[in-house]
Amino acid sequence: MKKIGFTLLLLVLTVLTVFGKAASETGRTASSSQNKTDSLVIAITKDENTLTPYSYVTGSPGLDVLRLVYDSLFVLDTDNQAIPWMIDHYAVDAESRIYTFSLKSGLFWHDGKPVTPEDVQFTFEYPLGQYQSRWKKIANMLESITVSADRKMTLTLKTGNPNFLREGLADMLLIPKHIFSGAADAARVENAVGSGLYKLAEYRPGEYYRLEKAKNYFAGEAQISYLNMPIMTDQSAITQALLAGEIDGSTGSIAPETVTVFNNRKNITVLNARGYAPTMLYINCERLKERKVREALNLGINKEAIIKTVLQGYAHGASPGFVSDDAPEYAGLKPAYDPAAANRLLDELGYTEKNAQGIRLKDGKALAFTLLVYANSAERIRTAELIAADLKAAGIQINVSAMEADTVDSYMWPDFDVAKGRDFDLGLWGWSAPVQLNPASVVSLGLSDPVYGNLNIGGYSSGVYDRLCVQYLAVRTIAEKAELSKQMQQVLAEDVPFVNLYYKDIIAAVNTRYAGWKMQKGLGVINKFSFLKP
Repeated sequence: MKKIGFTLLLLVLTVLTVFGKAASETGRTASSSQNKTDSLVIAITKDENTLTPYSYVTGSPGLDVLRLVYDSLFVLDTDNQAIPWMIDHYAVDAESRIYTFSLKSGLFWHDGKPVTPEDVQFTFEYPLGQYQSRWKKIANMLESITVSADRKMTLTLKTGNPNFLREGLADMLLIPKHIFSGAADAARVENAVGSGLYKLAEYRPGEYYRLEKAKNYFAGEAQISYLNMPIMTDQSAITQALLAGEIDGSTGSIAPETVTVFNNRKNITVLNARGYAPTMLYINCERLKERKVREALNLGINKEAIIKTVLQGYAHGASPGFVSDDAPEYAGLKPAYDPAAANRLLDELGYTEKNAQGIRLKDGKALAFTLLVYANSAERIRTAELIAADLKAAGIQINVSAMEADTVDSYMWPDFDVAKGRDFDLGLWGWSAPVQLNPASVVSLGLSDPVYGNLNIGGYSSGVYDRLCVQYLAVRTIAEKAELSKQMQQVLAEDVPFVNLYYKDIIAAVNTRYAGWKMQKGLGVINKFSFLKP
């Protein structure tokens, strides 16, 4: 095994030194056994800012870790079913429009103040004046939220939504009114006071987070007192640190080619589960307005070859309509690969001449696009290279441009607000699993209205699709929504605003000195059930 680089060793040593007495008493070195499970070191793969609901950056790892610090009224269990968490005695009316519940007693913010119904009301109203589209979308669903005696609350939606337990109550993270009420810009709030299983004890930008178990947590005590989370963006460094026993786990999946190596280590176990985080080729529909060109891109890419070559089989093919093939509303659409059909489409469009490099021309202009990809993701870079090779065979030139993740984000999704436009041709992109697991994501991904179409980063606009979205938002039964979803998936497959490539399996390598790891379907081991005492 290669030695861990000096930078990694220095980082880990720095983390342990700063953590001080807590780290030394818990025996963080691999050779120590005293209180060996009172503290864990878990690499976090990205700096997620001050780790508040309005400052985190990504769904994974940001939102995953955030849910350890902040709680929601409902949560998704390890099977991704929405279950009541902070509430008692809830009821939903026949139209799925009025939700009544009682907030549990014994709930506290990490600064010791009680969690009140007024905090809940504030949480659902406050996003309307903010820019964070995830929470604003939920807030826009509400007609009113009222508080009555005995911690009872009534939440009324503008229109009925049978999926609101998952889409709203299990998603919206509660924030303390006494912290955020005076903040005109929530993203500037640095005081990460939640009510979750862990509190944020320390954050050093670019270096680490340190989480400490919350006292008197209503759902029970955390099994681990400290989660020490060095920020490690290099996957090879994480792999070496796991193998050396310097870290106990990671917020990200391990590379498929390392599974055998980890399986041969006695102190490491590998947990594997189907993933729901899609990897997609996003298309800027404002630039690539010709549907047949987008269709040719889709037909010219061999998705199965990417899964076999890059993922070594640890992935499954993705539906062109986005919705996973095990979802109740799945429309039965299958990935397509037909290079001959791709060539026919391009011929029909008049791209019949080719230059010396074999790239198609029309009116002397080459059929060429730039593909943006994260520079720190070897998997995505390799995927982009295979896409470029496939499409060159169809006469399409793809120039792969690897950039810092934040730079790619700024071109594709500036300030995470689709209303601010976009500046890219193609981008290799991925959504976190909750986007796939939310049935209403078919609206978010394609509606041209930036409020409800808050994930439409490609600028897709279709009158037909918009009308289906409006109908979807208006109907009140799961069966009606499922039928409309199937129609919407068909439109997405035909219009190709993106090419859905694959769903990568979640493969977690974790140190066996802690036996409490629990894999949450589609999300991984970084969840409250991994650390909450049973």
